[in-house]
Amino acid sequence: MKQPFLEAIKRVAEVYNAIVVYKSHVTVICDPHGNIAFWDGMVPELGTAGSGDVLAGLIGGIVAIREAGNRRTGISLDGFSAMLAAEAAVVVHGLSGKKLAKAEGWFTADRLIPQSALLAHDTMLTRKDH
Repeated sequence: MKQPFLEAIKRVAEVYNAIVVYKSHVTVICDPHGNIAFWDGMVPELGTAGSGDVLAGLIGGIVAIREAGNRRTGISLDGFSAMLAAEAAVVVHGLSGKKLAKAEGWFTADRLIPQSALLAHDTMLTRKDH
């Protein structure tokens, strides 16, 4: 990615004091401090209407679980930053898309929701340290 593009993403994150997720063939995630992460998943099947909405929901869901802590669920994500939540959601979203593409070919965004929920639960939300 070209430096001016990355500087623009950093500036938006800084000005709005927000995590910025730029979804494309390579996803760029940036926090307000200028820390950048990339996910090069190359899943063209995710280029479907509503896919970004599913990603936004995943990010919000992971942040909500972090905020709720273990009050109801027994799941604790203490120390799990908003940046890490965005990174995790991008990976779950991408891997879910890859799995669906392999199984079904092209798919609609609504198919991502259950697949992402299963993957997120199985990989990052299940506590094994009781």
